[in-house]
Amino acid sequence: RLRGFKLDRFRDKTTAVATAEYHYPIHEFIAGSLFLDAGRAAPDYKSLFDLGQWHLGGGGGIIVRSKKSVIFTLDVAYGDGVNVYFTTDPLRAFAGRSEQL
Repeated sequence: RLRGFKLDRFRDKTTAVATAEYHYPIHEFIAGSLFLDAGRAAPDYKSLFDLGQWHLGGGGGIIVRSKKSVIFTLDVAYGDGVNVYFTTDPLRAFAGRSEQL
């Protein structure tokens, strides 16, 4: 998955993805993020290292969290066009809930 591009747009025998992401506090339970993703799909490992064929996507987002886990994220990314991503993992976010009651 390369943010900024349609899901499954890049498919081949080998793939490589790199992400640089910076999180900064906005409020006790809200953080912002800035990110840059780079990726490439190729028929073999040698072709992966052709840097002119790599695709870049970047953007920013909001992270909503509790004191112990991330509740959800909302990212806006640009690559082929503008894409919005909403992600959550409710099982992880509320895993310790019985201990808190």
